[in-house]
Amino acid sequence: MRNTGGRFLSSISKMNRPTSVYVAACAGSARTFQHQNELPPLPVPDLNESCDLYLKSIQPLADQTQFENTKNVVDQFRQNEGPILQKRLLEHAKETQKHNKSWLEDFWLDAAYLAFRAPLPTNSNYYILFDKAPRNLKQTKIAAKIIRGALEFKKQLENEEVTPEYLRRTTPQCMDQYKKIFSTSRVAKSGTDILLQFEGSKHVVVIANKQFFNLQVLDQEGNAYSAAALEKRLEEILSFSAQHSHEQVPPIGAITAIERDESANMRTMLEKDNKERLHSIDTALFAISLDGDEPNSMDQAGEWINGGNENTAPNRWFEKLCNFVVFKNGWSGLTGEHCPLDAPIVGTMTNYFLQHMSKEEVNGDGSENVPAFENYQWEINPSVADELKNAQKKAAEVLLNCELVYQRYSLYGADWIKKVAKTSPDAFVQMSIQLAYYYTHNDSTATYETGTARCFFHGRTDTVRTLSSDSREWTVAMADPQVSVNDKLSHFRKALDSHSSYMKRAIDGKVIDRHFLGLRLVKKPTEDAPAMFVDPLWRQSTRFRLSTSNMTSNYYVAGFGPTEEDGYGVCYGTRSDSLEYSITSFRSCAHTSAKNFSLNLQKALDHMRSLFNEQAKL
Repeated sequence: MRNTGGRFLSSISKMNRPTSVYVAACAGSARTFQHQNELPPLPVPDLNESCDLYLKSIQPLADQTQFENTKNVVDQFRQNEGPILQKRLLEHAKETQKHNKSWLEDFWLDAAYLAFRAPLPTNSNYYILFDKAPRNLKQTKIAAKIIRGALEFKKQLENEEVTPEYLRRTTPQCMDQYKKIFSTSRVAKSGTDILLQFEGSKHVVVIANKQFFNLQVLDQEGNAYSAAALEKRLEEILSFSAQHSHEQVPPIGAITAIERDESANMRTMLEKDNKERLHSIDTALFAISLDGDEPNSMDQAGEWINGGNENTAPNRWFEKLCNFVVFKNGWSGLTGEHCPLDAPIVGTMTNYFLQHMSKEEVNGDGSENVPAFENYQWEINPSVADELKNAQKKAAEVLLNCELVYQRYSLYGADWIKKVAKTSPDAFVQMSIQLAYYYTHNDSTATYETGTARCFFHGRTDTVRTLSSDSREWTVAMADPQVSVNDKLSHFRKALDSHSSYMKRAIDGKVIDRHFLGLRLVKKPTEDAPAMFVDPLWRQSTRFRLSTSNMTSNYYVAGFGPTEEDGYGVCYGTRSDSLEYSITSFRSCAHTSAKNFSLNLQKALDHMRSLFNEQAKL
């Protein structure tokens, strides 16, 4: 998600990132949603426990004087406004439970997403790059396979054949987000966007050479057309769009890549003569872009899906929950709108069809009678045309600003970490990110890691504050050649224990960031903000210059943009024999560099291996 910084929420809406995947397959014929009514409600944490945990989390960011000042402010909050706000939040939780909701979900959807005004790409959306998908096929064949694979997953979901997910193989996870993958769109509105979901859609939107096409992919009974027939229609669309690419094609897609209030204004202008066309995009199952660009590396492919180049924005619709992208030379992936669901949900679908694609098992059967495609003929007056050109320029600035670098560390992976380091791969990787940041900036910073809250009804995520006094002491020790290996290893174990303890609290619903968000949102407009939430250390501890998340898969890598202008977005996967990192920074910031961070990350991983005096490869 995304950081709103001074925009009211102080590192709330930008910070929620793809959730760490803690799923295990269930044997037998379990139904997708069979556990929903058994899930406990999302708890409201204890006020004093949250205040204590907050004070502990800020210690590595403060000197003694700063800490004592903030402690006094927090103690005043406990005695004065805190109990009043806590009582209101408990009452709110009780009321929302009557309506089959968690106390957080509407707060989170509106405050963290729909009210967020920055452009969606690189700020709110995430991306997935299909790094293991075949690239030696025709562009349209790859696109047809992706469409068929997604439709097969949709059918399984409708039949409740998608395996329910469990934490550590025993605790059911909330599956509600899966209902929102298809036919869902965010729509720009002034002030606060809206989220729309539709039933009965049978078409997708295909975007090629800046032109939009309606392609029906399900027959009247809801069955998918054959892959071969879909590929034929995609070939026709690509040919048609190429023949008309020399014309003055309006860059419609660019309106979804600019600041949200500007996007809302552009949509209002377009709706006057194009309401049905926009509605057709909104109701589509998903979008798929056939790009003429040819990325020359994995880094560039990821960067052009996460952000893009000067040609990208007109060939996207960033408001769709899934906008698949297939480049001319076979690289493929998706950009995902984030507000109603978290990236691992789409990741599960992606794993499903990529696994079948790798084995050439995507079912190609079905009717051959795909209806002819429909080309969207936009009605654009001269003033709107000028505004669209300006939107394209602004969109290009947004997309080009985000640098992306992959770090694939192959000297060891999750197997080695578990066998030799004897710790959780997630915790190990989190410490590698802490150390890389310290090597890069000679300092530590507040760090966000996405923790799961899906053990609870309609639960999504909460914040794991990775930076601790123990992790800070360890990074300082690692940079000091006078500290012995044994002492470094001792500090490392303490840092790992601190991380594991915080992660467990997050899973149990006993951490602070969503709790404090709720307390702030039940404050009445006429009441002053509690001093705790305007204290300098509050801002410092919620300014997550490191925004991180675990998205482990054998079939894709994933990522997102930074949460702060001077920060990094670090998404990672722990494969059995390698560690995969997607690292982003903004080119507009002179103090950060994804390339430099990547080099220091490799250095950190080398140094961490040396602590164990073992060969990296098993």
